[in-house]
Amino acid sequence: LVLPAAARAAEPSTEEQAAIGLAFVKLRDGTSDSLLEAESAFTRAIDRWKSLQRPMGETAQLLIARAKARTERNEQAGGQLKPLLEAAIDDLSEAIQLIRADPLVPALTANGRATFQEFPDALVRRGLAHEGLSQWEAAVADYSEAIKLWGGESNDFIAGEFSEGGRLGVNPYVMNFRGNALARLGRYEDAIEDYRIASSQFSAVRDVKSLTISLSNEALALYGAGQVDQAEEQMRSVLRKDPTVADMHAALASIYWGQSKLQQAESEWQYACERSEEGCSRYKDGAWVRGVRRWPATLAEALDRFLRRTSPTAPARRSEE
Repeated sequence: LVLPAAARAAEPSTEEQAAIGLAFVKLRDGTSDSLLEAESAFTRAIDRWKSLQRPMGETAQLLIARAKARTERNEQAGGQLKPLLEAAIDDLSEAIQLIRADPLVPALTANGRATFQEFPDALVRRGLAHEGLSQWEAAVADYSEAIKLWGGESNDFIAGEFSEGGRLGVNPYVMNFRGNALARLGRYEDAIEDYRIASSQFSAVRDVKSLTISLSNEALALYGAGQVDQAEEQMRSVLRKDPTVADMHAALASIYWGQSKLQQAESEWQYACERSEEGCSRYKDGAWVRGVRRWPATLAEALDRFLRRTSPTAPARRSEE
């Protein structure tokens, strides 16, 4: 890693520069031991860079890197190391503050957009960390600020050279992230809008896999919003494009069971189990359906009834109980 020189700031030694370069190699390696070593190395570097009064942007980069090491360690532990997420949020908050205050590199252009990608990226990373702690409102706030820094929701993709008016547009993955957080808050109508923007972007760049995920998310949000007929049609539309999506087969099985279309329900479930890419085993785990895949509660309850083959009108019991 080659760091820019700074006026009136003491220079780190060659060994210190090399140690940071090795830390980034460890971070990319991504093994448990490497991530721990990278985190320790970044901690030493952050302390040293502050003592040298290096430029704010350099210290911000190191804080973002340490946050990444911490969040990846948490992911490897199955999301169980919550203190690491809290520490990562602290790192990212400090990095964002430094980026905003840096006198050498303005954070914003004249039109209010980010000068460089690390600014919105840090907000997105903090939003994801908030999600890991079920802090949905904070996650939405971070994603919203990142989207604003990219030019807002209406900043859509336009094909072509930048010199001729082409542009990348708002990050569609982040539109999906915000949609997911909004759905957890029960704000399904807002989530639907985000998923549709994401789908438009994914379609424009021909990212078929991500488009399928976004359309599936929209279908679930439609169900959560009480638009059951529209949700059902959207699920069938997804399956017409890709019949191997287990998520939509399992959802349709749940809906059909509730409509007393028992044979259709069994057929959809059989397809999910035997012919889809994912299979159906995870959909037998109510905790996964609710907490990881994040189905709306009403649809998860419908799936519980189907799995127990109880009457469509009977009260649901959670499958994890």
